[in-house]
Amino acid sequence: MRVIDMHTHIVASGVPAPDRDERWPVLVERDDARADVIVAGRVFRTVSRVAYDLHERAARLARGHAQVLSPMPELFSYWATPKAAADYCTSVNEWIAVGVKKSPHAFRGFGIAPMQDPDAACRQLSQIAGLGLSGVEIGSNISGVPLHDARHTEFFEEAARFGLVVFVHAFHPPGIGTFSDPMAGNGVTFPNEIGHAMGGLIAEGILERFDDLKLLASHGGGSLVSLLPRLRFIAKNYEGARARMPKDPSDYARKIFYDMLVFSAPLLNLLIDNVGVGRVVVGSDEPFMNHDPLTLLDHFPHVSSATIESIRWGNAERLLGW
Repeated sequence: MRVIDMHTHIVASGVPAPDRDERWPVLVERDDARADVIVAGRVFRTVSRVAYDLHERAARLARGHAQVLSPMPELFSYWATPKAAADYCTSVNEWIAVGVKKSPHAFRGFGIAPMQDPDAACRQLSQIAGLGLSGVEIGSNISGVPLHDARHTEFFEEAARFGLVVFVHAFHPPGIGTFSDPMAGNGVTFPNEIGHAMGGLIAEGILERFDDLKLLASHGGGSLVSLLPRLRFIAKNYEGARARMPKDPSDYARKIFYDMLVFSAPLLNLLIDNVGVGRVVVGSDEPFMNHDPLTLLDHFPHVSSATIESIRWGNAERLLGW
């Protein structure tokens, strides 16, 4: 059966560092069909071959399955100077575009942009669209600056103008460094971080202003669903908030698409109840998580086959224009 996985990652191989700063991610292949991603002289992550060999990845895809390729978030490099970051983003985006063109039946791609410089990020969107990529992946914060900050407004306007999907991935949440185990920190902070990011875009009126903006939230939107009743109360009772959210906050939440990477059938059901089945897509976080989110759909025997198909591929096809 057809499946479009909207949340998968790659590490571009052979991409040169634009300057001598050792913080640029570097892929170093090993003898065991894996590679180390070196950041600042240390192994940040060891990845399997399918993370950087798209020929191998396409060959391993199940029949009827397709993936949207997004860079590993550490490749965002929001710490870099705007010029170096723009050059690096261009190289990564071109690498993804080549892979998509070689296997158009298997892949679509999201690029990255130097979000630390709003003007450069807007220019990058033109390049991303020109490469035939379907969207842009951005962090949930840009070196601590929230997405609802006014300096990002033009970026969202340009993304909407180009018809590009903006895939918001939880990234470097506050407090994650306090955990002795990075993955435990991931488990605690990522849902809160993505909920904060999407809630901010609602509360600050970004989704009221840009009706055509195509937003995709990672990790099922995290805590956003639990924020909506409180936002509704505040919008109803406080004039300043109501000016930015003249509609019910849930109406804005229903403009966003969400991957189903929530690890729980009841949570998935809660997400669907709040945003509608037409806004949920498959997301696996492949190849970084050993998890098949499609198994959650086995817990919905009462749901029609047409509804299941919309989650497996129909909603993603509509979002991507595939």
